Amino acid sequence: MKKGILLTRVSAKPGQEDEFLNWYRSYFTPYVASLPGFVSARVMRFKRPASNEEAGSPNAFDFLTIYELEADDLQTPLRHLREAEVGHGDCIKITEAVSFDPVPTEWLYEDLFVTSKPTSREGLEWRGKESESAAVETVVDKVLGWVPD
Repeated sequence: MKKGILLTRVSAKPGQEDEFLNWYRSYFTPYVASLPGFVSARVMRFKRPASNEEAGSPNAFDFLTIYELEADDLQTPLRHLREAEVGHGDCIKITEAVSFDPVPTEWLYEDLFVTSKPTSREGLEWRGKESESAAVETVVDKVLGWVPD
């Protein structure tokens, strides 16, 4: 069984965020999560820091949804979603509060591996070039907050 995620970006129409979120939370994401191959849905709001060049641009969607998938073929859950969108049998109902400017986007990713946060640096060694090893140590120090000995 393969695992993956479907990332979607979507926005609400101006002034209709409450209606959008009510529909998205109580109807749409539970509906999609109930389709074969879908395991869960996690919705996040885009935070617009003052320095963000993308804020206000067509690429700045309001919400990111991460759908967890599990299926022998990760295209199968997407086929179920497309069938529900176009009305084969039980059809997904879309609220007028969804913005199609910009058009919602989606990407499918297949799991390669999962890494848990290590409890120490013991055993973390890069066997590449010396300069690459130093760069990896710098990244690990910044991400995990470790200070060199």
